[in-house]
Amino acid sequence: MLVATIARHFPEAEVTDNVVDLGFVKLTCRLGSVGTFSTMQRAQLLFDIGGDELEVTTQVSMTGYAPTLAEAIVAGACGWACSFGPVLRAALSDDIVEGVPSFVVVQRGVPYRVFVDAFDHVLHFAPTDCEDPSAARQRFAASPWFAFHALGSGEIQLAPDRPQLLSVYVGELPDQRITEVKLDGVVQAGLEGHIAAAPRAPARQLVSLRELAIIVPD
Repeated sequence: MLVATIARHFPEAEVTDNVVDLGFVKLTCRLGSVGTFSTMQRAQLLFDIGGDELEVTTQVSMTGYAPTLAEAIVAGACGWACSFGPVLRAALSDDIVEGVPSFVVVQRGVPYRVFVDAFDHVLHFAPTDCEDPSAARQRFAASPWFAFHALGSGEIQLAPDRPQLLSVYVGELPDQRITEVKLDGVVQAGLEGHIAAAPRAPARQLVSLRELAIIVPD
């Protein structure tokens, strides 16, 4: 179900077992942990992203929530493919892809074009005062992109000669916050301070802010 959902977002895809080959990149799809969360079913989706342009195969994840497990898998896979498929295509294929956000960052005199997009969602545990995803992103000062602030800080050192993959996750529960930034799958430490000053959530809710960026030497 996961593989089929991902593949149908890419008409040119070739599927072998659990690998969706897009030509310019290969996505190995797996189901991680599943279970209940509050009144919902939760499905963790795992994607290994690799290909000729990427020196390192990198695992990223997505979590889907829905009334049934099947719906959670499909919703998570659709959200991931719609949000991040165009980023991969714009950065790693020869296609011209309109509408994919990007920005430029310069390190040690080398300019990089960063293709990026986000998939944000908020689950409400309270009947009133919960945020929508855009309000949560504003509260964490993560606009337009957490990747923009992280790369602009100079704390992440980039390779000058190849594309790299940056994944970002900012999560919040009423009693917990998580910040995870990975470059080619390697955790980048010291970036938690970028959200430390964010005020607490206005109501009981779960916040998940995800970004995927491909950084290409310009």
